Amino acid sequence: MSYIYVRNKGEYKGMHEKRVMIVDDDVGIVFLLKELLSSKGYGVSTASTGDETIKLMKEESYDLILMDFQLPMKNGLEVIAETSEIGINTPVIMMTGMPEKIETVVKEVDRIVGLLQKPFDIFNVMQLVEENMNSIEPKRKISQF
Repeated sequence: MSYIYVRNKGEYKGMHEKRVMIVDDDVGIVFLLKELLSSKGYGVSTASTGDETIKLMKEESYDLILMDFQLPMKNGLEVIAETSEIGINTPVIMMTGMPEKIETVVKEVDRIVGLLQKPFDIFNVMQLVEENMNSIEPKRKISQF
């Protein structure tokens, strides 16, 4: 059973190409998500560590980040904290194999707009991405799949 937690910010993204960063140290997941999102017209960048993610976020602007919770050297929450300190507030969909262990923390971090359980279904990924890219009305829900 997969859990998807969504908290949209209701921000209108404008007419520019929507940019997504995929952050995971699993090459297979990065490849799959990059192919999927690129085929839907999103500009996609990838990173495999927390430090690489921070570096890319300083260099480019993103509309959404799909980030694994457990990364080498810095976990996803540490990346969020460090980038928030320098004024980067890009919304994050956190991916994890153990959502029950981080669900409470995730709900307390304002930038985390979703929680995606691994292994995930491609339909669930696209639903979560599109809800966060296209929604104008803020909403909060927890769905089971």
